[in-house]
Amino acid sequence: MKKSFKLFLFLGLVFTFVCFLTSCVEVIYDGKNLAYDDENHWYVCDCGNIMNVTPHDFSKAGDVLTDPSCERVGTQMYYCECGHYTVVELAALGHKHSEEYTYDEESHWNQCFCGDRANVTAHVFDIPGEVLSESTCSVAGSQVYSCVCGAQTEKALPLKDHVYGEELTHDDVNHWNACECGAKNNEVAHEYTIPGEVTVAPKCTVAGKQLFACVCGASKELEIPSLGGHVDADGDIVCDNEGCTSKVAPAGDTEISLFTANQIGKLVSTSRKYYVEGVVSQVLDAKNGIFYIQDENEVEFYFRLPKDANGTTHFNWEQKIVLGDKVRLYGAINKFTSSGSSIPAMQGPVVVELEHEHQYSDATCTEVSACRCGLTQGELLPHEDLNGDELCEMCGMNVNLKVFETPIVTLDGDPNSGVLEGKEKRTWTYDVFTLVVEKGTASDIYVTKDKFMKVKKNNIVTLTANGDKKFTQIEFTSTSSTYAKSLNQSISKLTGVKVETVDTLTVVVTFDEPVSELSFVSTVTTRFGNIKVIY
Repeated sequence: MKKSFKLFLFLGLVFTFVCFLTSCVEVIYDGKNLAYDDENHWYVCDCGNIMNVTPHDFSKAGDVLTDPSCERVGTQMYYCECGHYTVVELAALGHKHSEEYTYDEESHWNQCFCGDRANVTAHVFDIPGEVLSESTCSVAGSQVYSCVCGAQTEKALPLKDHVYGEELTHDDVNHWNACECGAKNNEVAHEYTIPGEVTVAPKCTVAGKQLFACVCGASKELEIPSLGGHVDADGDIVCDNEGCTSKVAPAGDTEISLFTANQIGKLVSTSRKYYVEGVVSQVLDAKNGIFYIQDENEVEFYFRLPKDANGTTHFNWEQKIVLGDKVRLYGAINKFTSSGSSIPAMQGPVVVELEHEHQYSDATCTEVSACRCGLTQGELLPHEDLNGDELCEMCGMNVNLKVFETPIVTLDGDPNSGVLEGKEKRTWTYDVFTLVVEKGTASDIYVTKDKFMKVKKNNIVTLTANGDKKFTQIEFTSTSSTYAKSLNQSISKLTGVKVETVDTLTVVVTFDEPVSELSFVSTVTTRFGNIKVIY
């Protein structure tokens, strides 16, 4: 190549000299006469003169002749502006190993696409997988274990401990807990301690025979002693000895179950008295004190309370027995005919103990604090006008009004019994009002001594305010919801009043305008035992 260049250079000099000799004054290079060798390129004048010798600049990329690989270089053509070219090496790419593992039976690795391997590591099967079969106490099972690469192998599982059944296996002498593989545990001799079928029933004085079982189920017939007399262990009043039908009543003045109490009433006649205990489960008649009690076995027993020493029925007791109370009774048990059937009962028992947790309501300005058993405590709260509108914030009553309340009775010597005039009239006189019950068109008035006033049909009831007082509201408290209904019916026939019944017993009469008198004819028999006036 160098020799060619020197030759061209020599010829160029010769050409230039000839041109000079031929008087070539100016040469124009239009690019058509470009020449080059391996190192340079230049322009050649038509006259042969050489100008602008310049080294090649192979900066124009051409075709890739061979692609580079992970380890092998490639080649690519690069061109000079003169059209000459050279071949340049391309750097090897280097390995790119996959993050995913490739594996065989023994090891795993990260593999390049060319097949090169990196991080070749023997498998470690430490990831537990599917259990293919469970081990028993005699045969090992197997489980799949995986390597991080995904390769799997199967490993044997350890044998399990013997599992001895809870049920006992036995022969004639011993019993034991057996494993299904046949292994034994806790082998011991039989002990016949569990009584079974009586094969020969004992009499009161004659021994019998009975099967006795071991805990394993093995059994043996053994002699049993005589019964030794009548026995009633279950409280059913019938002798428990087989073949004996004698009735066995418990000793008097002892505590018996409600089941036994019912059995006594059904099977025997005795004057003995017993104690029974239970929780009031039914209130059949609160007025006359008729109840059912129930024990923890949900057995019920009937009883009816007597009147107290004053002849007062349960309804008028200061503290009444209510549903849920626990009572202990003492009395004789007999049959009682109720609703067409004879049932065991205590008629007139003594209430020995009464467990009752008082739950008092909150007092208001209209009602004192009271338990549902009838007991009360404290007094009414005062009416309060907090915003100055002259109305109680609790009940809405005008605080300027006054309240007067009194019981109405017909008992001798009671200041609230009024003055009786034959069978024509009874008068109650107080500072606030005067109450008069007159015969009217009825034959007479009620004159029996009682804790209330009974008003017969067609009797006239008149309540008159004393002095310049005027009623805004009157409340009558009856002795039952039936009498309250009757009272409501009678007063509702009047005009200018609003009548309503509250708490089933109290009839409230509210006047459209304050009045000095209330008078009505009783259309049906009624009772009231208390009057409260607001004036």
